[in-house]
Amino acid sequence: MIACANVANLQLTRAAARQREIAIRMAVGGSSWRLIRQLLTEGVLLSLVGGVGGLLLGTWGLDAMRKLVPEGMIPRANEISLDWRVLAFCLAMSLLSGIVFGLAPALQMLRVDLNSALKEGASKISSGGAHSRLRNISVIVEVALALALTVGAGLLLRTFANLRGVERGFETRNLLSFEISPRSKNYDTAARINDLYDRALQRFRTLPGVEAAAVTNKLPLDRWFNLPYRLAGQGDYTGSVEYRMVSPDYFRVMRMTVRQGRPFDENDKASAEPVIIVNEAFVRRNFTGVGPLDQKAVCGLREIWRPGAAPRHWRGQRDEATKPR
Repeated sequence: MIACANVANLQLTRAAARQREIAIRMAVGGSSWRLIRQLLTEGVLLSLVGGVGGLLLGTWGLDAMRKLVPEGMIPRANEISLDWRVLAFCLAMSLLSGIVFGLAPALQMLRVDLNSALKEGASKISSGGAHSRLRNISVIVEVALALALTVGAGLLLRTFANLRGVERGFETRNLLSFEISPRSKNYDTAARINDLYDRALQRFRTLPGVEAAAVTNKLPLDRWFNLPYRLAGQGDYTGSVEYRMVSPDYFRVMRMTVRQGRPFDENDKASAEPVIIVNEAFVRRNFTGVGPLDQKAVCGLREIWRPGAAPRHWRGQRDEATKPR
């Protein structure tokens, strides 16, 4: 909008310089509608060119942001794109800007006094009055929009700085993550897949510089479907939680603190008594005034016994239950 107001100011100045041309056209029989149509066409064409340029800058800027911003700093950055809604909005704003900011100079030029405009030097003496008022209004609009933009940008930077200082409850430095999907016929059972993970973890732990390695089905803050649950003695499911399946060293790798109970260990396997670890939000919701340890819950269609509990909760995350794979 600031750029449009700037261009409108330039068009007003250009309109003052074209008063003699418009006066000659009107004197030889040119209709007002044809002149307005011509000037509107020029304004709309100019705004469309600007809109296309803005889209190109937006596309290049998005690519540059992805390359410059470290991976993981912006959640779901790979989903940021210019879709059809952005294109439609850009087209609509370009057409609207061309009409609005092109119509004012067009109407102003048609109000010219033919006798005065046809005189020699009319282009120099007829640029006051209404033209000056329109230019003053344009400058006021630019300053107001620039002030609003500056305040908005300052608030955005302040919000970003505050988000950078939020305690997430897990560590992200000096970590490497990657995904694998064993789907061949050699990994058609859970036992074979678990064996693959066990062998991979053993080899990773022997690499130089590696302090710990773990497996999880989803990293923190990644989206995952919810698992319904109910507490012991309740007939219906009372809510749902996001859950993670992790290996025993997961909390050590992520530097997440287990507040009560114990973390998972190598004895927590499919054949052992099932256990889960829940976050503090889950405890506050379901165990007010009751110790969370040794409570019984039904998650999904299985009964889960929980001798260990509550890793540190990171703000903004939904209730989460973590179980060993």
